[in-house]
Amino acid sequence: MFKSGDRVVCPPHGAAVIEGIQDKWVLGEKRQYFIIKPFYGHITIMLPVDNAGELGLRNVIEPTEIDGVMEVLGAECSDLPANWNQRFKENWRKLGGGNIREVAEVVRDLSSIERSKALSTKEKDLLKQARRTLISELVFARGVEESEAIRAIEAAL
Repeated sequence: MFKSGDRVVCPPHGAAVIEGIQDKWVLGEKRQYFIIKPFYGHITIMLPVDNAGELGLRNVIEPTEIDGVMEVLGAECSDLPANWNQRFKENWRKLGGGNIREVAEVVRDLSSIERSKALSTKEKDLLKQARRTLISELVFARGVEESEAIRAIEAAL
């Protein structure tokens, strides 16, 4: 169970802090909601406590897991469909799943494609979102500044 102050990952918003738990009446039913503040953006997310697991809310990775994520970034690209629309769907699924290694795959693969040709607008947005998710989680897991997390990702790519 998560509590106020926990650092979590909320797909597809990236790393966030649970600022509190609040009771709300919705459709005549009283439910508890996590009040979540993502690392990026000026938004607050209300996520039902009962559905947190189903929606992919999880703890930030342990520092010991960072090396594995960096290895994913430096590995060979995945075999992706040539059609950008199919590629987008597969990458969107990975990003929405919340698995940090799959998010790293999305960053690696789309960054590689971007170096050789232009990405579609949707894929550019997806790459930006995946990078933000990865950066925010590394900031929390390593306890470093955003700029240091960005440098680590770029070096691994």
